[in-house]
Amino acid sequence: MILFILMLYGISCVSAGEFNDTSEDSVLWASDFDDNLEHDASECLDSLNDDSIVLSNDSATFSQLNSEISSCDHICLDRNYSFDSHTDKGSVIISHDILIDGNGHCIDGSNSVRCIYINTNLNVTLKNLKVINGYSTANGAGIRVADNVCLNLIDCVFKNNIVYNSNGGALSSANNCNITIYNSFFENNTSIRESNLTWNEFKKGMGSAIIA
Repeated sequence: MILFILMLYGISCVSAGEFNDTSEDSVLWASDFDDNLEHDASECLDSLNDDSIVLSNDSATFSQLNSEISSCDHICLDRNYSFDSHTDKGSVIISHDILIDGNGHCIDGSNSVRCIYINTNLNVTLKNLKVINGYSTANGAGIRVADNVCLNLIDCVFKNNIVYNSNGGALSSANNCNITIYNSFFENNTSIRESNLTWNEFKKGMGSAIIA
């Protein structure tokens, strides 16, 4: 079962039709879980230690961010990161438990690749981070979450992320994930479906913002 706890601001930019799922009870709103929201988020945060790295104030590539996050479990960004086709092989990949504090900075897919991929069985918190201009032909152009992940999104922005013939422009999760979205903003995320798909492909093009 995939558990979502959502508290979204700027909700006018996200219509009800943008949240799609095959089960009625897999999307849970924060208003129904007021007593547990803070506890759920702090549980993930408490598992990360207090040591942090603060990055210098300039722009960088996805390859640089992958290198920087590989050696720490709490990082505070002080610059933007953009995909560079000359130096980067693909997305920012998270492969261990981590807290990333974006300090308002961007991870920018440059309309070329998915911004972030989170591997299985992890505990991840993204805070005050902008995830923009992701592009993918598979689910999740902003963030793709693999199985069994605890993910907290706090004060984040998802903007201008596009999936083509797939689902979940901003965010897509696989099985048995626990995702808390708090005080975050979704704008102009898109899921595009070709008009000539076969019946077996009909479910492509769902979840402009989120697919679970």
